[in-house]
Amino acid sequence: MFLYKNTILPLLILPLFVGCSTPKHKIANCMYIAKTSEQKPSNLTFQGACGEFLDEDTLVLYPKDFKALFFGKSNLAPVYTKHGVFYVSKTGKVKRTINFDNGSDYFKEGLVRTISKGKYGFMNDKLEIVIKPQFDFVYPFSDGKARFCNGCKKKSDGEHSIMVGGKWGYVDKNGNITFENKNTF
Repeated sequence: MFLYKNTILPLLILPLFVGCSTPKHKIANCMYIAKTSEQKPSNLTFQGACGEFLDEDTLVLYPKDFKALFFGKSNLAPVYTKHGVFYVSKTGKVKRTINFDNGSDYFKEGLVRTISKGKYGFMNDKLEIVIKPQFDFVYPFSDGKARFCNGCKKKSDGEHSIMVGGKWGYVDKNGNITFENKNTF
């Protein structure tokens, strides 16, 4: 099986795709947890070339790497590349998430942050977009809402960074937006 734009295609297409690869496709070198058996995964390790990027948000995994992924209790496997972090589902969907605390972003209240074309949004554990990427930054959900900003900028704060400026507000799980009166966090 071959993953292509969130769908699984027959392996027969793989030689055609790889043979027609154009210079605009960047090879993806990945780190992921490989399964060593159904009960015991290996550690997070460098796996070498595992696929190609069609654009900054679309990762196409090679079949050998998809088969090697360890899917935990969530039925998702995180894949780390120098161009971003992706969640992969057992059904073959691949969606970009953010790197948080030296790993893939975590689910909070059933949702996880996603990023597309530099904008943040949320997806569920089936990797379906629930709140479209439309924010310059967004925090995880807490008590049914997530704090976001538009027009804000990242500012270094020692080892970490903070978001400053812009217009701040909250989004609920239905995508309803309310704005704050103040402009900074």
